[in-house]
Amino acid sequence: MASRIVILAGGRIIADGSPLQLMEAVSSTAEVRWKQDGHHHVHASQDATSFVRELLSRAGDAVTDLEISRTTLEDAYLSIVEQFEQGETVTVTDFEEAAR
Repeated sequence: MASRIVILAGGRIIADGSPLQLMEAVSSTAEVRWKQDGHHHVHASQDATSFVRELLSRAGDAVTDLEISRTTLEDAYLSIVEQFEQGETVTVTDFEEAAR
């Protein structure tokens, strides 16, 4: 995967950043889904790793069908272009190339 992505629209650069920066510009929240004791659960979390660790330490083997979903690069691209087309400002952290 590329370390830098530039999104063009309307003949100009509307976003420039790493894949992670572009995805986080759209959403930094992950959705955690699981099944426990026959019930389905959904939780939105800024820190899915910590949430899942806590969940598993409390519920252990009772947790099944665990899924963690985050914004994809495709979702980020479509959202950024849609924001631009609606006249909204697109804010993505500036990309700084590492020294070689």
